[in-house]
Amino acid sequence: MGYRVPRLAVFAALACSIGLHWVFLQSVAWVGMVVNYSHNGTFGEALGKTFDGKHPCSMCLKIRKGWHEEKQREAQLPLIKMEKMSEALWEFRCLKIPAAPTFALCEQLFVAALYTDFIDSTPTPPPRFVFCVL
Repeated sequence: MGYRVPRLAVFAALACSIGLHWVFLQSVAWVGMVVNYSHNGTFGEALGKTFDGKHPCSMCLKIRKGWHEEKQREAQLPLIKMEKMSEALWEFRCLKIPAAPTFALCEQLFVAALYTDFIDSTPTPPPRFVFCVL
């Protein structure tokens, strides 16, 4: 139970980072539009007015405006230049990684060293049950 709040916070942060909050808000607006339009007509007419694009509600207009503003802010963010990336990764390039062992280092038979009791001894047969009737 103690893990629900952190998991919910991580899910909400991930959802907002990929733009799912706009999908959620638009879904709420569409449901509200269907309910409002169905008061004055049939359910089919309400669906038609909701999704035709000619009758947006005030919430739809605010969602569209917010989404476009967010996209414009993302487009104005400076990108990281490749020159700075190479300087940041310089330390990783200078690390010395040991070479992988060659086959000459692994000349011992690996299986025989681990399972000598299984390889050297012959298995004994299981005990037999003798049934005697008197």
